[in-house]
Amino acid sequence: MPDALRGAHGFAVRVRGVPAATTALVDADELHLRDASGAAVRRLPCADIAEVRRADTDVQVTTVRGETLDIQASDASALDAELVSACCALPELTHALRSLGSTRAGTGTVRQREFFAPLLEARRRAEDAMQRRDVVAAFSA
Repeated sequence: MPDALRGAHGFAVRVRGVPAATTALVDADELHLRDASGAAVRRLPCADIAEVRRADTDVQVTTVRGETLDIQASDASALDAELVSACCALPELTHALRSLGSTRAGTGTVRQREFFAPLLEARRRAEDAMQRRDVVAAFSA
């Protein structure tokens, strides 16, 4: 059986279209589906997830291409929370953007603000989004 993904939490699930019992593993940037033997069935990068919805024991994942993945899990709320958290995590690169445009910048601050303003605005939108769809959409390229 392949090694477990570092930092990933596993969920026992049934996926429509996949005949065998499956495990869903959510790590920092991907959803991994594995069969009972541990072999990879499907891998979905969080960047490709447009929306995550939950109803009772079902979690529906919609990709940016419009494909839907229907997952049934006994702990659907936890799977839903893990997926949304993985999709909404601010990339480490954006944490450095907090210091850009500071008054300590010195010379060239006008050019610096012009260049980095769109990046700073995108980061603000991601932090301020209130609805799940808006939070996930804020990370769309």
